[in-house]
Amino acid sequence: MENSLEYIMSKFIQRHYTVKRMKKDGRFKRALVLTWGEVFFLSENTSQLENKIISELSLIFGCDKQTSLKIINKHFSFKG
Repeated sequence: MENSLEYIMSKFIQRHYTVKRMKKDGRFKRALVLTWGEVFFLSENTSQLENKIISELSLIFGCDKQTSLKIINKHFSFKG
């Protein structure tokens, strides 16, 4: 059961949080542009982004923080 929930959460993140390449200071960096226009560069604001995604996943799927972090770190290749 847990693996199917993680799979569904992973597919949700892939669909709603697609990584784009955006130019900043003359260089292209990996970033997310959320639906309300907020931009997160993955090399800089990982903790803010993690908190936003964790709160959304817990609201939608009712999962705990550890499961959410596991899926987030695997999808975005965060260290930690």
